[in-house]
Amino acid sequence: MKLKKATTDPIIIKRGCAADAILYLSEKFGDNYAVVCSENTSFLAEKAFPGKPKIIFPAGSHATETNADILLNELSKNNYNALVACDSGSVHDITRYACHETKKPFVSFPTAPSVDGFVSGIAAMTIRGRKISYPSTPPVALFADADIYETAPPELTASGIGDIVGKYVSLFDWIFASLITDETVEEDIYSLEQDALERVMNSNPSETNFIESVMDCLIKSGVAIQLKGNSRPASGAEHHLSHLWEMNCINEEINALHGEKVGVSTLLVLKKYKSCKKTVFIPKSLEPDFLRPVYGRLTEGIIEENTPDPLSGITQKRLNAASDEIGRLINELPGTEKIKKFLLSVNAKTTLGELGLPDTPDFAEKSLKYAPYVRRRLTMLKII
Repeated sequence: MKLKKATTDPIIIKRGCAADAILYLSEKFGDNYAVVCSENTSFLAEKAFPGKPKIIFPAGSHATETNADILLNELSKNNYNALVACDSGSVHDITRYACHETKKPFVSFPTAPSVDGFVSGIAAMTIRGRKISYPSTPPVALFADADIYETAPPELTASGIGDIVGKYVSLFDWIFASLITDETVEEDIYSLEQDALERVMNSNPSETNFIESVMDCLIKSGVAIQLKGNSRPASGAEHHLSHLWEMNCINEEINALHGEKVGVSTLLVLKKYKSCKKTVFIPKSLEPDFLRPVYGRLTEGIIEENTPDPLSGITQKRLNAASDEIGRLINELPGTEKIKKFLLSVNAKTTLGELGLPDTPDFAEKSLKYAPYVRRRLTMLKII
């Protein structure tokens, strides 16, 4: 089956392609473009795009409505033809959101292989305390220069690998949902995500081209999101735990990278899934009295997110009809030891405590219990 073409074109991953990016921008938009970056990457932005206007966010800035408004205000004062997102995850989300709102194009120039959303058409934003996925503008082009991203701090690459191992759960949840609902799995998109995942997992972190393989996988994951039109291929129950922790509903605010949280949550979800001998339908309550002790002022928004109830129409009888195939898929999931070993090989975080969260069975179970409500998306965690 031939894979349909991504909106982002060209996608260039090669050493020294900053020069290609400048040529592309000059041909498409003249010299009237600005580079969005953070304090941590402003020197890289100047190295890649010398002399161009820079919109610089403080180090550690998150994709929030406040930061989106800052960029929107800059765009209202300066009529740039285009923007360049020269950073990693949050700056890309802020740029993507602002360009969608102003109908301006942007070019992705990732500085670290840390997340999979570079070419995504989804902006993961925190709005009034809730983590929300906004349909937004994908970049018109992407240039990933190894001379730039290979200099990233090792913890950023480790974060990207945490995001990658989460695809075992997201792909499983996608197939699972298709077995018990009418949800469609496009084989070409599924294969794109799976093949990129396996390429990294079958690589040796000591190989010279390992970081390039990581970046390639992350970009292809973003292409899968773009082609699907939502984040289903790349985000399942493992991301829901990460989003829950980012909303600070059951924990204090933590200073952990997105992929670090996804890597740890993947281990928790895999352990839960692998323990399922039989998939038993346990109806989840959307009653405010159940949700409010955890979600507080966000409760009404959580109920709205889950309306109509994604579990409506699912019965134990339907689960039983798919039980053999579900069991086979569970058996094919990698064990937590394999994933943990791979994460440790790149010095990635593997425990709740390393994230700054309570490292207790009670906290892990509470996370697994309430995370399914963060998104309406159907996962096996929402059933069991």
